[in-house]
Amino acid sequence: MRLRLNNEGRLASQQTNSSVADLLRPDVETRTVDEQLVRDRARWPEQIRYLFENSGFYRDKLTDAGIGTPDAAGTLDDLRHLPFTEKDEIRISQAEHPPFGIHLAADPRSIVRVYSTSGTTGDPVYMPVTAADLAMWIEISSRSYYAAGLRPG
Repeated sequence: MRLRLNNEGRLASQQTNSSVADLLRPDVETRTVDEQLVRDRARWPEQIRYLFENSGFYRDKLTDAGIGTPDAAGTLDDLRHLPFTEKDEIRISQAEHPPFGIHLAADPRSIVRVYSTSGTTGDPVYMPVTAADLAMWIEISSRSYYAAGLRPG
C-alpha cells in the first residue's frame, strides 16, 4: 500500500504490488487465520486464569456471569459468553479504589507509565501499563503506522 495525494490534495491510497518487504513484521502479518487461531486458543486458558488470580474485579464479574472458575470460561470460541466491561464500571472501580481501581490485574509496583482518557464523557479513566504492556502497545502502534504508509525518516 502506498499513500499519495489525490486531485483535491487529500491522502488517497493505491494498492500496489505489495511484497513481504512492505511489511514491518512479516512473521506476524502473514500468518493465516488458522495459524493465528492456534496461537490465540493456546493463550486463552492462560489469560482467563491470570484474570481470576490477579483481579478481584474480573473474578467477581465472571463469577456473577456464571463463570466461577477459569475452566468454566471454556475456550476462545466461548468468548461471546463473557460479560462486557463498561467504562462507567472502570470509573467506579477507580473512584472506590484509587488511583487505579480494583480491576487492576498487575502488581502496582510494575507500572511504568500511566495514560488517561480526556474525561469528555465523565471522569477521566487512568490506564496504567507495565513494561510488557508498553512494549506490546509500541509494537502494535508501529505496525499500524507502517501499514498506513508511515516510514522512519
